[in-house]
Amino acid sequence: SAGSQMNDELLGLEAGAIDYITKPISTSILEARVRNQISLIFTRRELEKAHNKISEERDGLEQIVYKMRSNSEFDNRQVRYSTKSAEINSGDLVLSSFTPKGEQYVLVADFTGHGLPAAIGSPLVNYIFYARCKDGATLADIITEINSVLKNILPTHIFMGLIGVSLSTDRRQAQLWNYGMEDILIHNPDNTWTELASKNIALGILPEIDKAAHYEISFQDNQFIYLLTDGITEAFDVDNSTDMFGVERLKLALIENRAQDKSLDELINNITLFAHSPDDFDDMTLLELS
Repeated sequence: SAGSQMNDELLGLEAGAIDYITKPISTSILEARVRNQISLIFTRRELEKAHNKISEERDGLEQIVYKMRSNSEFDNRQVRYSTKSAEINSGDLVLSSFTPKGEQYVLVADFTGHGLPAAIGSPLVNYIFYARCKDGATLADIITEINSVLKNILPTHIFMGLIGVSLSTDRRQAQLWNYGMEDILIHNPDNTWTELASKNIALGILPEIDKAAHYEISFQDNQFIYLLTDGITEAFDVDNSTDMFGVERLKLALIENRAQDKSLDELINNITLFAHSPDDFDDMTLLELS
């Protein structure tokens, strides 16, 4: 261009030009600039290839972790649950099994973060839980072993909140553990609620934990125990960021859900609608024991 003022060059670049050459033209400068553009094109192509390769490898790793997490040993007797994540892998984990004596063990866990980095420890916890249940180990010992393995293997910035429930063979006695998770909610036959708060920090941080049951309760007919991750109560209305879904809304929603004989999937879907974020939300898990 004959327009050689700085503003002319700025307008040309803003219009989408990859370079701007003014008259009179210097052949050597023109050739150098063309060489630079060709070099940039090849560099960009190589970066795209590398990015695509990394994406393919990550996708493959995510599929492997997903398959390792998806354990067919999950025993859904007396359990309803729903879990939802914006990614293929969740930082939340739900496990349920019966021991050889007929006790039922249930775990709901929440790793820091979400997606693949958060899910990377899940297969390990999955394996320990089901293997030790078959061996007849106590849930207290299983939790202790999980803590030790996570502390020794995972990076320091990855740890795991956990709620554990052990039900006696006759389902009349329940032992409960809460390590850095949302309150355990119990809906009683008289329509009151009991909330059991966390008594210890998350697993994978300290080498030693208090493995004794944090709570012991008598489990009655028409009583329900709810275990959940914070993605549910902390889901907030994007139109009013101070308004989270919260525990009280959840209690009402759970009563309505049972009264209308609806699935927990529908309840969690309603929470994402409350937050106006169907494609972007924290991992959410909700489990009901009856």
